[in-house]
Amino acid sequence: MLQWISNIDKNGNFLCDVCTAVFHPSINKDERMKNAAGEKKTEPPKQLPEENKAKSDGRIHDTTFCQLCHRYDVLGGMKATDTNGWVHLACLMSTEDAYFDDKVAVNVQGELKKNRSLCLNTKGSVKPKCEECSGESGMLLKCKEEGCTKFTHALCAEILDRRRVITNNGSRDIIGYMCELHSYVGLLDTCGVCKLGDRQNEMLECDSCKQGYHLDCLTPPLTESSIPVGFVLNVR
Repeated sequence: MLQWISNIDKNGNFLCDVCTAVFHPSINKDERMKNAAGEKKTEPPKQLPEENKAKSDGRIHDTTFCQLCHRYDVLGGMKATDTNGWVHLACLMSTEDAYFDDKVAVNVQGELKKNRSLCLNTKGSVKPKCEECSGESGMLLKCKEEGCTKFTHALCAEILDRRRVITNNGSRDIIGYMCELHSYVGLLDTCGVCKLGDRQNEMLECDSCKQGYHLDCLTPPLTESSIPVGFVLNVR
């Protein structure tokens, strides 16, 4: 288990939990590397495509990743686990049985095992993938829309501002998410032609009525290079 020390370094600077474990002068080099690597039996994730990476989040520890989503992003929001690994708080808040006990996150591996079994039972022999980063590893959350079969990592959904669905298991709130298709409602967020809210990066907003439209749903279809003056591309 991680050695617990002050988050304040010798110069009086605050360090997040990850930086404390990796850089704090009271921990020797071998201990720092052990703490950064986390649980050895969890296979390190593949690097995400550049467009799926969180921006300006201080990704500086290439060996430290979240045990639940297998992403390296947003390290300041990570907490140590009871198996010498790390987990994002956003991911932990999406679990039913794993939790933070004021010192470490517990039962993370049990939650992963249960989630993997659930995903396989839901999709049969086909491995589900995160609709945002296309990753197959880690804990994948099914869209909360009834009948939807899309999955996402909790952190991926947070980064892209997917709609939250909060339930309570009797002891605490659990955060779930809608997929891209079911996260958006209203004039701006749904297409005036197909009535869907997916492909937000291809949505055009009318300056007059504020209705959104997919470029290829218009007649004739438009491309980004042919957007007329007076329209603004929705870049959410």
